[in-house]
Amino acid sequence: MRILDDAQNKLRAWYQYYPDASDPNSPYRMALKARGGATSNVDRDGKVSGETLDVIESVLRGSFNMGRQMCDKAEFEQRLALKLRKEDVRMALSVLRSASISAGNLAAFQNQVWTLYNELCAQGPGGLSAREDAFCVGATKIMHFLFPEFLVMLDKWAANGIGYKKYNNLEAYWAVLKLCKAELGEWRVRYGTLDTLQELDVPPTTPTRVFDKCAFVMGHPDLRRVYEVWDCNKVV
Repeated sequence: MRILDDAQNKLRAWYQYYPDASDPNSPYRMALKARGGATSNVDRDGKVSGETLDVIESVLRGSFNMGRQMCDKAEFEQRLALKLRKEDVRMALSVLRSASISAGNLAAFQNQVWTLYNELCAQGPGGLSAREDAFCVGATKIMHFLFPEFLVMLDKWAANGIGYKKYNNLEAYWAVLKLCKAELGEWRVRYGTLDTLQELDVPPTTPTRVFDKCAFVMGHPDLRRVYEVWDCNKVV
């Protein structure tokens, strides 16, 4: 494992750099809690509630600092709702609602993931970006919020940690999703269960979120320096 190796110290570095994120009631964790006991934030008909859209908008604008690319709250939520109601997107959401990164054949969901990614990234009038450019990073965050047990987030720093310079494209996203699944599979072989990975993080969390944090720590220069201090001092 390259990303999840020494996950404990990578998570320690994360929370030293982002101490407020240790709050189990942080905005991100509110997005996780919005699903109740379900695997995703999508119902069996492929629909997403207005309350969930409100949580997603708030987390993107606040904790994930994407407000500069977003239009005002009401307009953004309206645009996102319209995209998620499109027939092909809603059908994709319905198929993905029970998917998990640790179970099943990833390739079986490729068409649905690609449909969702392409729709949420789309540039131009009516797109999710107020600048009318591609909304790729935001799209992956929305996809993760909808399916936190299945889909990953991918931004500049996580991509850098993984080793990708070009990441705002579907091919890179799919490759990272495959890498996440492979590393989680290796973790389960080594330690018997993914519970041991999630127990390293502040609950509630998911395996895909732990993967994202570890990749982010490896790719962000400031967090990497914090991690290297933990790494040098770890007990062997």
